[in-house]
Amino acid sequence: MGQFQLFQDPEYHEWVRQWGKPVLAAIYRQDPVEGKLRLDEAQAALEECTLPEEQLEALTLSLTWFEYNLRRIGADADISEQCYLDTRAILLTRQSTDGGELQRRRLLLVLRCEGDADGIEPLGRAEVDELLRPLTRADEDHMLWHALALWAFLHGDGEIMRRAYAAQLTNPSATMGQAKWQRVHLMHRLLEGSATREDVHAAIRSQQVRPQLLEFLNHIWPRCRAAGLDDEDLRAMLAIKAKEIDAARPPVPQPERRTKTTRTPP
Repeated sequence: MGQFQLFQDPEYHEWVRQWGKPVLAAIYRQDPVEGKLRLDEAQAALEECTLPEEQLEALTLSLTWFEYNLRRIGADADISEQCYLDTRAILLTRQSTDGGELQRRRLLLVLRCEGDADGIEPLGRAEVDELLRPLTRADEDHMLWHALALWAFLHGDGEIMRRAYAAQLTNPSATMGQAKWQRVHLMHRLLEGSATREDVHAAIRSQQVRPQLLEFLNHIWPRCRAAGLDDEDLRAMLAIKAKEIDAARPPVPQPERRTKTTRTPP
C-alpha cells in the first residue's frame, strides 16, 4: 500500500479521528497531563485493533511521535534533547511493512528538521535529499513540508522553500490552513528580501495555537526584527496574541472549507 493510500484508507482515518485527534488536541493546548491520558487510551485501543499490519506499524509510530511531542512540553534543553535522541533511535529502526517504513521515513525527516532547528543535530541539504527521495507523492504531505519550510528558512535554501511554498499553494492543509499559508508566505518573502509589515501582521493575526506562537517567537520574529519589520504596533499585537492563545487553550482546530486558489507558485 502506498503512502497516501495508507493515510486515506477509511478505517485508518477513522482510527486516527477517534484515538489520535484527542492526543493532538492536547498537544496543541500544550497540556501534557490530558495528553498522557489520551495517549494511554490510544495505545490500549491499538492493542485491540484489527487493522492490517502495515497500518498498525504506521499508527504505532504515530503514537511514538505524539509521545515525543508531549514529553517536550515545558521541558528544559537537556530533557528536550533526550526526548529527541530517544525518538530518533526508534525511527532509525526499519519497519517490516511498506506502510510502516514510509511512515518511519517521513517522521524521521520531520524529527531531523526539528532537531536541526533546536540545535541538537545538524541536518544538511544532502541528508534532506536522501531522506526525501524514497517518499512517494511527498509534495502532498502537509506535515513534511511544514517542517521542511522551517528548515529551508533557517538554512537559506531557496529551492526547498519554493517547493514548500508550492506545496502549500497547490495542496493546502484542511486544518489551520490560513495560519500555515501565512507562515510559509512570510518565511518565503523574508528569505527573498521582499517581506512587508503586512506580511508580518497577517502571520501574527492568523496564529491559533501555542506551538505556532513559540516557533514564530524563536525563529521567525528575530528575522522580522533584523529586517526592520518590528514596530510598536506589531510588538503590541504579538503580546496580545500570546495572551489570547494562553488564555483560550484552544481545542484542536476544525477543518476549514477548502477553496481553489488562483495563486501560482513563485
